[in-house]
Amino acid sequence: MKRIFFLLGIALLLVISAANAQTYCETLGQSTKTDRSWESVTITPQGDDAVIISTVLTSRSNGDCYRGVQNQGAAISVALGSTIQVRLNGYINWTYVNCFADWNSDGDFSDDGETIGKLPARESSFNTDDTGRDSFRNFSITIPNNASIGETRLRLFMAWGITDACTLSSTTDAAIAADFLLNITATTLANPRTVSVESANASQGTAVISNTTSTSITTTDGVVSVTANPNSGYKFLNWKNKSTSAIVSTSNPYLYTGSSDITLVANFAEGTYPEMKRYFTNNSNQQNRYFAQATTTGTQTPIVFEATSTSQLPYTALPAGYSANTRITSGALIDKTSNPIIVESGTTSFTLTLKGYTAAIDGNSSEISWTQQACFIDWDRNFEFSGANEISSKTSDNGQDTSFDTGHTRTITIPNGQLPGTYRMRIVNFEPSPSTENWQNTLFTTKNAEIRNGVAYDFAIQILDPAPMQVAAVSVEALEGEANLGEKNVPIGKLLVQTTGNLDPISLTALTANLLGNTRNITNVRLIHSTSASIAGKTQVATASSASQMQFEGTKILNSGNNYFWIVADIANDATPGQSIDTEITSVSIGGTQFIPSPINGNGVVIISNIIDYTKGLSIWFSSPNSSSRGAAWNSNNGDTASNPDQEWEKKSLPIGNGEFGGNVLGSISRERITLNEKTLWKGGPATGAYNYWNMNKNSASLLPSIQQNLTSGNVSTAASQVQNNYNGTIAYDSNVFGSFTTMGEAYINTGINEANVSEYKRILNIDSSLVVVQFKSGGVTYQRKFFCSYTDSVMVCRFTSKDGVQNMTFSFNCPQVVSSKGLDGENGMLYNCKLSNNNQQYVLRVYARSKDGSIVYNSDGTISVSNSTDVEFILAADTDYKVNFSPNTSDAYAYVGVDPLATTRSSIQNAKSKTYNELYNRHRNDYSSLFHRVEISINPNRSFSDNDTPTRLASYQGGTLDNRLEELYYQFGRYLLISSSRKGGMPANLQGVWHNNIEGPWRVDYHNNINVQMNYWPAAMTNLLDCYDPLITYIKSLIEPGQRTSQAYYGVADGWTAAISGNIYGFTAPLNSTEMTWNYNPSAGPWLATHLWEYYDYSRDIDWLRNVGYDMIKGSAQFVIGTLYEYNGELNATPSWSPEHGSIDIGTTYAHAVAKEVLIAAIKSAQLLNTDNDLIATWQNAYNKIRPYQIGQYGQLQEWYNDIDSPTDDHRHTNHLFGLHPGTTISPITTPELAEACKKTLTQRGDLATGWSMGWKLNHWARLHDGNHAYTLYQNLLKTGTAQNLWDMHPPFQIDGNFGGTAGITEMIMQSHLGFIHLLPALPDDWQEGHLTGILAKGAFEVDVHWENNELSYADILSNKGEPCIIRYKNQTLNFDTEPGVAYTVVFDGTNLQLDDRVGVLSAQIDKNKGILIYPNPNNGHFNVVLGSDFNERVKISIMSSEGKVLKTYETNKTSENQNISLQLEQPTGAYILKVQDKNKIDSQVIFVK
Repeated sequence: MKRIFFLLGIALLLVISAANAQTYCETLGQSTKTDRSWESVTITPQGDDAVIISTVLTSRSNGDCYRGVQNQGAAISVALGSTIQVRLNGYINWTYVNCFADWNSDGDFSDDGETIGKLPARESSFNTDDTGRDSFRNFSITIPNNASIGETRLRLFMAWGITDACTLSSTTDAAIAADFLLNITATTLANPRTVSVESANASQGTAVISNTTSTSITTTDGVVSVTANPNSGYKFLNWKNKSTSAIVSTSNPYLYTGSSDITLVANFAEGTYPEMKRYFTNNSNQQNRYFAQATTTGTQTPIVFEATSTSQLPYTALPAGYSANTRITSGALIDKTSNPIIVESGTTSFTLTLKGYTAAIDGNSSEISWTQQACFIDWDRNFEFSGANEISSKTSDNGQDTSFDTGHTRTITIPNGQLPGTYRMRIVNFEPSPSTENWQNTLFTTKNAEIRNGVAYDFAIQILDPAPMQVAAVSVEALEGEANLGEKNVPIGKLLVQTTGNLDPISLTALTANLLGNTRNITNVRLIHSTSASIAGKTQVATASSASQMQFEGTKILNSGNNYFWIVADIANDATPGQSIDTEITSVSIGGTQFIPSPINGNGVVIISNIIDYTKGLSIWFSSPNSSSRGAAWNSNNGDTASNPDQEWEKKSLPIGNGEFGGNVLGSISRERITLNEKTLWKGGPATGAYNYWNMNKNSASLLPSIQQNLTSGNVSTAASQVQNNYNGTIAYDSNVFGSFTTMGEAYINTGINEANVSEYKRILNIDSSLVVVQFKSGGVTYQRKFFCSYTDSVMVCRFTSKDGVQNMTFSFNCPQVVSSKGLDGENGMLYNCKLSNNNQQYVLRVYARSKDGSIVYNSDGTISVSNSTDVEFILAADTDYKVNFSPNTSDAYAYVGVDPLATTRSSIQNAKSKTYNELYNRHRNDYSSLFHRVEISINPNRSFSDNDTPTRLASYQGGTLDNRLEELYYQFGRYLLISSSRKGGMPANLQGVWHNNIEGPWRVDYHNNINVQMNYWPAAMTNLLDCYDPLITYIKSLIEPGQRTSQAYYGVADGWTAAISGNIYGFTAPLNSTEMTWNYNPSAGPWLATHLWEYYDYSRDIDWLRNVGYDMIKGSAQFVIGTLYEYNGELNATPSWSPEHGSIDIGTTYAHAVAKEVLIAAIKSAQLLNTDNDLIATWQNAYNKIRPYQIGQYGQLQEWYNDIDSPTDDHRHTNHLFGLHPGTTISPITTPELAEACKKTLTQRGDLATGWSMGWKLNHWARLHDGNHAYTLYQNLLKTGTAQNLWDMHPPFQIDGNFGGTAGITEMIMQSHLGFIHLLPALPDDWQEGHLTGILAKGAFEVDVHWENNELSYADILSNKGEPCIIRYKNQTLNFDTEPGVAYTVVFDGTNLQLDDRVGVLSAQIDKNKGILIYPNPNNGHFNVVLGSDFNERVKISIMSSEGKVLKTYETNKTSENQNISLQLEQPTGAYILKVQDKNKIDSQVIFVK
């Protein structure tokens, strides 16, 4: 009971002191006259002495008329029901004086009875002084009996015209306003009376009298406070007089001021929150407006909920037959109260971040960006959302807010003095019309809790009881990053102290740490404190006693929750290049107790960045700069040529990208130049005219039988004419309607550096870290520039630093498109709002600049000036209004518009600028590394090669000097390009990936569906980049509905789909209007794309994906093939057909038949796996069996056409008729040796030189023929004749598919799996005597590491991800074994036999070579082994860290044997982790990949 009354006392105290916590209006308006004044105000309480308050105030014209509280700290006591006299003295002639009083202490003067009155201007009855001035006003005021006890305000407002207590309505007034504090006290009654309380239903709640232990009190106090306490699940209704049953009050607590005896009865009712209803106005997509995640900071519940599937949302579909605007309760409210948001008592606020569910639901894409959100919290627990502070403002007035796609953060403010307990919070997604409507204010009143196009969520906020502060954990967190020589305030240690409770705060008083590194590298070591994980907002606590044995002594009172302590130092100007700095925190004193952090070592290393040699490892680099005077390419021509007018861009620039946003760094000295691209910036499409665009097909299906009859009966020219005139389309191959990928423009950073004095120049693309670095010296100053494009943060970052001198520079943007507006957008940097004149597509570039020193000015002309800076960053964000549409409305010109680039780029900039450069870079590097470092290639590792710049090495290679390191670099460059140009959530890599430098481009820089876009994704699965496959699947999915119309129009196939030679981002599937059918007629392009869907499944073995996503698309393609095959001479043929870009019309080309076979195989296997469509399986199998077999021609070649008309001297670049060999599966030296020999004959006839992409394909052909030496010849030719100095593939011009073909071909040489088994080293060239290729994928969901020595297999690690049976083939031996998911197996070859091995013995030789550590299997499922080499001795510590450097586990053990094997387990989600092993003499680390 004592506790109950204590809390009631607090509640009463909160009521009494509420006025102190309120914020009154204190900006009333400014007058213009200065000729009126106040001298004093006299307040005389009833029966007490007058109180004179001096108020020497004069009306003014240079400030607000409000002059504050005049008796601060000296409130005048007045009793309830008493009358007071208020007199204002001064020169107040011809003015009105208004009086107001805040009787209920709610911070305003707007309630009933709070306007006391207004005394008019001078009248004859008013007293005057001896000068005749109007000199005073008198008010007689009675204090209401229901006024709040405690301190409140009385306001006098002198003016000629006012609207209310807060507004001066006439600026020509001589106005003065001021407040006076009153302390309202209870009266003492002449006779005592008895006040009793009781509950109408004790099971529903209780009633008490404040500050007593009784439910009845007899007292002469004029005010008695009574409180009703509802039980859980109930709410207070009212107080009734027991004797009359009349309602006395609905207030709780209630202040009874009557003089009669009374029994007050508290009435309760079952508490229920308002029931929500939802309705949708027109679009089924409107159903998909859910949150996928709710997280908080400043609470004990960092993750409130996460949903990765529709069942976890949970998603509730609309009832069958739902009609628009029908109100339904089903699915309107989602209850997430089971995991309450727990906050400490005394917490004033916390942040809530809500992230939208962006995956499709029932085929509908996410539309949460079209809703606004408001927050409602029932702070008074009356089961309503109507009290003070219970309704928040909505998120925005915008019609679309994309911030929820990545996470929108709002601050939840807890009212001052809120008691412990659980409170209901409701978040509502609502799409108002118009968007500016303040719907949140009426949602629970006139809108009847009905949600328009959205859903609602309920959360619980639990405020804990007050508790003494205690230490929950003390741990060291990792640091990563770089620091320059002489750099100040560099973090070298980071400690996290976590506390609970907030009563009796405790302090950190001492910290001891050891420096791991050379003391001469640092100076000025300090300990600082911050409440966030960022070092921003830091407070210095202490300085170190010395740099080596760091003793910090000082007092820092801890906050409840997270306390970060940072050890920071200045890097010495003469620090030793190459050395690292780290700290080991050994003890911490907190509240008189010593703590030892776990772990003590942060494992974070700060590298002195000036000495990093970014040319080492995998890097493409140049030793001379590009021109600073070169103009934009479009100044020469618009790019509609095969030759790029800017050869420096094409052959010497360095590409960066995050899958959607990309750029090329030129590395010029006095004017840095970066070309900018956004992959969805496309001309053309339906926005140029929906009817014309979607009328792309010709309805020619009725002519198909005639064409087939003419062709098979010998009327070839008639058939060809029919196809030319009827099987082309209506859209020309230009940018007007079909469209083209186009450049955003170019960013220039003018530096003014003198190029004549430049030395030690290097321009580097470091592929290991996805970073471009430009560095040089000039005039005694060392300059360094760094560029990267982050997928994680959706920004491009450009950092310019200098040593021994400052930088002055100007950023500008050169845009060849229409710039609608440019200028500073508040705190979000420079805004360039642009559009394409062709289709009005909107795109936005934002540039935010920040500098550690110097100054930054955003100029009105759209430039940014930087002065006297040694370290400046330009952070760029770009986006378009494009939104992919899988079901476009053909009458809607803007069917592909659905993103607000102003909002998305604003969100990206706001997010990025809250992070330091190191934080942005580390997040980028960790994301990139998690993909790139899955695979490692090593060819003849013991050979040494030149480390010259890349052009020199390439020229030497082209001259005949082999360079295995260059070959490794080219291989990994292909993977870098795919990661940089194809990431989940975007469109696929086009003919140039994501990079282009002109308005137009060769072949419109489109999606060429005749090998080119397909070749882009050949390495995706096999080199362990399935994550990058998603954009291709998105692209194919976007073709299905338009492709169905094309299938129906040209072939009469209603249940199938296809695509033609050229594609764009707007669902283009028809042939173009050209009559050159050699290249324009290719209905097999769609089925070829469909084979990639099976490819994705075969590598991933994701049966759910196949069932829900892939199968219907594969099935539709197979139905198209079935519907277009023509029976002739008892065989099925693709009639008519062309061999792409080669020859004339044909009864049935080998290429078309090979593609048809491949897609039918995919459909049959898919249906069998899913146990569906048995009737179709039979149809497909029958058709497959009847397709015309491959033919061997008179020269022993694989016949390209129906008849044997091949020429033995034909060296055409296209080898499409070898599709069955590669990328297909129907020809192989193992299964069809005679056909394989015919393919070899064809390839020999075609020769080994061709365009870049063609050599890439031939490389794959020779690898599939198991001829390693010939495959290697093609690889060398690709580098010698088809590669630019920056290693881009040259068709010419630049065409990225050759890069991807080369990477895929090397993988095929080392491992193949297309025939249902893993074939190891099928095409190893003689020159590659030893090496390894690790981390690659095989079909069946296997990850494979292949190691070879002396041109023979040494061993291979096979990690089974799905537990499929495994078949290994090497030479002519096979090995079959069952597998379990997540288990790795080692296959060894001892020179004679192929067998499984336990691996440890095999590893000994490997370990002995490097004397370090070896991890196997890697990748793994969290179970793995570490083998310790001979360099490690005695006690060894093993640490496993996240990619961000956070220590997850530590192990310590004694080294007891040579090549000691240690089994470890890591229970963490899929990702990349760092394993570090150290003893007192050595540290070694490697990356672990867990799946």
